[in-house]
Amino acid sequence: MDNAENNLITIGQLSRKLKISVLWLKQQADKGVLPCMNAGGRLLFNLDAVTETLAKLAAEGDKMSNNQSPEPLRIEPSLLLSFADAAALLGISRALLYSMWADGRLGPQVVKIGRRSLLNRAELEQWVSAGLPPRNVWGAMK
Repeated sequence: MDNAENNLITIGQLSRKLKISVLWLKQQADKGVLPCMNAGGRLLFNLDAVTETLAKLAAEGDKMSNNQSPEPLRIEPSLLLSFADAAALLGISRALLYSMWADGRLGPQVVKIGRRSLLNRAELEQWVSAGLPPRNVWGAMK
């Protein structure tokens, strides 16, 4: 393996190192903005390549004249969220989200697709708006 392959890190590690949300990083990787590698459904990143890409994007933004404004970044929200993305959206740890799911404090229904456990983004947002009721109360409210 060459040196670049030895420096591959997960999206969670990249998020912690750069202090950028997992959700944003995943969206940018899915759009092809950030260089990454998909290994069995798991995104892997080279920290040097990502920081270089982000630096280039920032430099391009700095070069624009005052008369030009950059085209706004369009981020399409996913219909279904992984636990990592849902936790990032809620501003909590993935471990806390799993704990809430296990003990019934997480109201939204978990959708299983293959081996993946996903949450419906719209239901998650409605659940937050309703004040985060536990699963048994949330089920009766729907």
